[in-house]
Amino acid sequence: WFVGRLATYRYYNMDQVVGQALATFARIQKSVPEWAGVGNASLAEGAL
Repeated sequence: WFVGRLATYRYYNMDQVVGQALATFARIQKSVPEWAGVGNASLAEGAL
């Protein structure tokens, strides 16, 4: 998952970087099947 200005080799202000990171996290979270046993809290903690 490439996010942020270094991954796309473009300049972004921090509002854009944070927005892109949150949107990417939401896509990753939706792609994890519920049966995988990963809850919202544990997925968020693992991302830190």
